[in-house]
Amino acid sequence: MNNIWRPCREFSERYPGTTVAWPLAWHMPMDHYASFIHQNIIKDEVDDPCVLVACYSYGCGWGFQQLSKYLEKWSIDVRCVIMCDPVYRPRMRLLAWRTWINNGPLAPKIKIRKNVNEVYSFYQRENKPQAHELVAMDSDLTDIHDRAQLHKPHEAMDDHPHFRQKVLDVFGDILERRETP
Repeated sequence: MNNIWRPCREFSERYPGTTVAWPLAWHMPMDHYASFIHQNIIKDEVDDPCVLVACYSYGCGWGFQQLSKYLEKWSIDVRCVIMCDPVYRPRMRLLAWRTWINNGPLAPKIKIRKNVNEVYSFYQRENKPQAHELVAMDSDLTDIHDRAQLHKPHEAMDDHPHFRQKVLDVFGDILERRETP
């Protein structure tokens, strides 16, 4: 994810009022991170906040799930999330075996909260773990685009040039549209 974060930092220079936050590990306390985002919105007196998130693996299936839940409590929408090989992570360790199931009735689904507007995702089928299905909690509020397959093993997905370019292109377009009256 560092290969994405570095070029994304330029967004804060190009677009005034944009804060590019540091990358987090999937298991970090997302309530604190949501509070950080909320405080920056208040401090900068932002009327229409634009939260953009790129995540990978458990960072999608656990970290982002927690972050979007806490942002929802603050009534903050996530304008766009781009997920790379999103892997479900259960709350209870006893259910960790579900991480390895991708098909059938026992396969978990990653639920996308109502405060998430748009979702792009990439997946792989080269090795395990593999991406799980994404399901909008409210399909009228959340647009989940067709997933794109990349032919790399799971551990190489977050450095894939297509993922990196999608993040830069989509986030750049969103920020550019915000700047254009």
